[in-house]
Amino acid sequence: MVSDMVSASGDWNWSRICTLLPQEVLDQIAAIQPPQGWLDSDTPGWCWKVSQQFTTASAYDFSMDIDLSSLYPIWNKVWSLSIPQRVKTFLWLTIHNRNLTNAKRFWRHLTVSALCDVCGSAMEDMDHILRHCRPARGLWSRVVQPAFLSVFLNMPFDEWLRNNIGQSIDTPWYGPRWEARFAVFCWLLWKDRCSVVIGSDFNPKDDLLFRGNRLVDECFQGATNRLMVSRHEQASTPTWCLPIPGWVKGNVDAFVNTNTGQAAIGGLIRDACGDSVVGFTRPIGRCSALVAELWALHDMLHYAWNRGFRKVLIETDCLEVIRILQRSSPSLSSTGLVASIMYLTALTWELVIRHVPRSGNTLADKLSK
Repeated sequence: MVSDMVSASGDWNWSRICTLLPQEVLDQIAAIQPPQGWLDSDTPGWCWKVSQQFTTASAYDFSMDIDLSSLYPIWNKVWSLSIPQRVKTFLWLTIHNRNLTNAKRFWRHLTVSALCDVCGSAMEDMDHILRHCRPARGLWSRVVQPAFLSVFLNMPFDEWLRNNIGQSIDTPWYGPRWEARFAVFCWLLWKDRCSVVIGSDFNPKDDLLFRGNRLVDECFQGATNRLMVSRHEQASTPTWCLPIPGWVKGNVDAFVNTNTGQAAIGGLIRDACGDSVVGFTRPIGRCSALVAELWALHDMLHYAWNRGFRKVLIETDCLEVIRILQRSSPSLSSTGLVASIMYLTALTWELVIRHVPRSGNTLADKLSK
């Protein structure tokens, strides 16, 4: 029985569990609320989704044994690049091999030849368009250092995309803003190829290298201007404000290491004068960011109640936590952790839990890290 692994104090009995399971599993158990007699009965949850809610998409991924984890770093990189949205969409199509090249058009009986319309010397797929066709080779020979050009042009195509978009800091031909420039250069090669195939009147006056560098520089200049405006707005917007007299304010936050999955939480309670009353921070094992945010709120409620505070305002920068408390989100609603939080909120005290922007939660963020 799982309940046999719980100590008299209501915590996991680690002296018994540690001898039975590996450390990786123990880290996951540490982030789970131990069963308690006063909690609701256990209910099933869908373990293949963070929210534990069943979806057809998650069932399909599980049944097909699809592992997309290897693509996550490159997608995080793609969406964070300071490039136009149309270039990001092009990268999405390229990584998924969805671009309508002549090879694909021929296979679908949309054209009479799979050969490249630009050079006519090879079958036209994305590898040919972006690396081996005459315009592509001419471009990369001007951009990549000569000593590394052969490696650049002959590594596997998928690896080539990953190295230059997601891991370009490790490539020997790395240059300023290389990820963005690489993406824009590839998009321009594809755009010029499409103008030839479709028969467009588009005839650029400037060469591809100049057009690509100019577009990247304009994008970064625009991002810099937006950042300056954002900082000005943050400077003019109040961050943390005092609670009303007689109340205390608690701020909570969580941190999850994306590489290891290890999570930690932190929180701070301050009085109406802004003085710190109590703070806490602790690791909680391996879990999702949402579970970690819920643990931060759970511990804050415990600290505030046990310290005798009965007028408490708690702030979190996780909007999904607020939705769970308002029962407008089904995420993790069947877990013991949420049940424990709802039990604590129902105690006899004046309690307000609200969402705040991250600028008003900086101290809790530092504690969690």
